Amino acid sequence: MLALTWLQEIEFTNGLYLKVFRKEPVDNVSTTLERLQLDVESGVFQRIQLSWSSVVAKTMRLSAAHTSAIGTRVLDLLHVAAALELKSTEFITGDERQAKAAREEGLKVAFI
Repeated sequence: MLALTWLQEIEFTNGLYLKVFRKEPVDNVSTTLERLQLDVESGVFQRIQLSWSSVVAKTMRLSAAHTSAIGTRVLDLLHVAAALELKSTEFITGDERQAKAAREEGLKVAFI
């Protein structure tokens, strides 16, 4: 089972629409979102609720610890903070700066 937070779901959905805007190759957005829902229903993903205030506090700490050294963006840090809030041990990303921050926070990073 993979955790799916509201933040990940929003970013995934927005990313699909951004691909449409950029005229990049993307499967049918509706079909892709339906597949995501099926994966939730089948247990591949589990929607997890997060405490917004706790994630924001962790993001502020991460910003102070990492941004001036590695140039992380707030959305990248929000994802790392969410993983820490969930007490995750592994983190999947395609962003090098986000990966570095996650590693520095003790997460095992899978870079895709």
